[in-house]
Amino acid sequence: MNEKIDVILAAQSAADGLTRTLASVLIQANVSFAVTVVAPEEIAPPFAAENVRLLRAQGDSLALWRAGLEASAGERALLLRAGDALFDAYSLWRLLNAQRENPRAAAVYGAARCFEPDGREARGVDLRAVPCGVLARREALLTALARAKTPFASAASLFAAA
Repeated sequence: MNEKIDVILAAQSAADGLTRTLASVLIQANVSFAVTVVAPEEIAPPFAAENVRLLRAQGDSLALWRAGLEASAGERALLLRAGDALFDAYSLWRLLNAQRENPRAAAVYGAARCFEPDGREARGVDLRAVPCGVLARREALLTALARAKTPFASAASLFAAA
C-alpha cells in the first residue's frame, strides 16, 4: 500500500497565500507526502523543496484539483487552496491515522481555520462549505470532483451518494 499523500494545492495566483499554505504543508512530520501546486499561470514557489512540483492548468479550483489528481499517482490525496493552512505539524499524520483506523471510509477530515488574504482569521465561515482539508482516496476524489458543480460544494456533498 502506498502511504504517500499527494497534496494538491490549487493556486489562482501566487498572491493567494501560497507561502502560508506551502509552509504549513512542508513542516508535516511522520508522514510521506508530495505537493503539486496547480496554477493557471507560471508561478515561482516561495521556497525550494524537492517534494514540490508545479503544474499549469486552467479553470476554477475544481478544475485545478482535477488536473493535479490526474497527474498524481498516490492512493490518497488532500485538496487545499492557496491561503489554506494545516493546523500544525501533525495534521496529515492524524488524518492518515484516522483513515487507517477506518479503512472503509472514502474520506476523513479534521478541524479547519480559514484566513483572509491579509492574514487575519476569517470569522463566521461555515466550515461545512469548505471542501479542502479532506484526506480521501484518490479515486473517490476524482469521482466526487467529476460530479461537483461548484468549487464551493460542501465537503459532505462531494461524497454524497450519486
